[in-house]
Amino acid sequence: MALLKIYTDIENENNAVGFFGDRMDVFSASRLTDFLQASDDSEIDGRLHCRGGSVTEGYTCHDLLTHSGKKVSMTVEGLCASIATVILMSAPKDRRKIYPYGQVMIHNPYIPEYTLADSYGAEDLAKMAADLKAEENRLLDFYVANTGADREQLKSMMDAETTLNAQQALEMGFVGEILPAISNSKKDFNNKFKQQMEAKQIDELKAEMAKKDTILKRLLKAVGLAPEAVNLSLTDATGNTLTVERETGDPAVGDTASPDGVFTMEDGKVITVAGGLITEIADPDGGETEMDALKAENDALKAEIETLKGANTQAAADLATQLAEAKKVTEDAKAEYVELQGLKSKYFPEGRQQDFNEPPVSKVQERINQRKAEIEAKKTKK
Repeated sequence: MALLKIYTDIENENNAVGFFGDRMDVFSASRLTDFLQASDDSEIDGRLHCRGGSVTEGYTCHDLLTHSGKKVSMTVEGLCASIATVILMSAPKDRRKIYPYGQVMIHNPYIPEYTLADSYGAEDLAKMAADLKAEENRLLDFYVANTGADREQLKSMMDAETTLNAQQALEMGFVGEILPAISNSKKDFNNKFKQQMEAKQIDELKAEMAKKDTILKRLLKAVGLAPEAVNLSLTDATGNTLTVERETGDPAVGDTASPDGVFTMEDGKVITVAGGLITEIADPDGGETEMDALKAENDALKAEIETLKGANTQAAADLATQLAEAKKVTEDAKAEYVELQGLKSKYFPEGRQQDFNEPPVSKVQERINQRKAEIEAKKTKK
């Protein structure tokens, strides 16, 4: 981010001549152009402590900044007066800031008294007045567009040459933020954050050293020069260190180890530590991992569910058959009951003594007796 300081009056270089003919130090469009061409930064941090100056030069600087293609921020550090407020608004409102004791001063444009050294006629003065009025309206329109404040209120302030404190400048929309003072507590926080970052870098360095140390030990072991150690220190693929209490050999399930967690080693082997013990070692060379076991169990459950679905379908079919059979039996029983009810009035009990008035058994009676016997036989069969 390029720092742009505007701490002097705003004036064209050709007019920067003092009362005694000496050159004045001014901020000009020419100086701003040189600054923009020399900077490769995409952001500009502008700082304003300026009492104003040339209206034309101020508008030119504003246009140069807004058309620079850079992200512009402006901060009022002391006084931002007159045409300097136009340069202030080369930044969007959310990037216009002011210190708690900063000030913003606005007024109507005027012609300085030291420039009225020539003689003027009535028409000359009338033209000058019209030009000033037009310039006044242009500046008022500019303020309304860039602050969102009420036009009549702004006009009254310009007529009265008003100086706004930081809070008033914020309320009127000249700035979007009042910068808070940086307290010692904030400095302490920054120092603490810096210490934490340094500690993190130290931990990362330690981890990297441990990783290199493990690689060295492996090389020494390969050539038969590695000394025996009570604790076996391993570094996984992400640089984390796993300590296993084992004098020789590879880690095994049940070994004491720390810290708890899952460690994927450089050869692909996954070591799980829980409660200070190695609970699982998954070998990438075809050994079943916990995920493989869960997948197999899931497949078995799916197969069992499908079997149960088939059994349930068969049971439903069997139940439907049984219900149909029961319905048929019920219908047959109802038919027999109706038939028996019809025969009751025509039935002569066996052994009953027929009197002389009763006729002998007729053909119809014989058929009835035969049908009764068939029904009784059918009931016995069931």
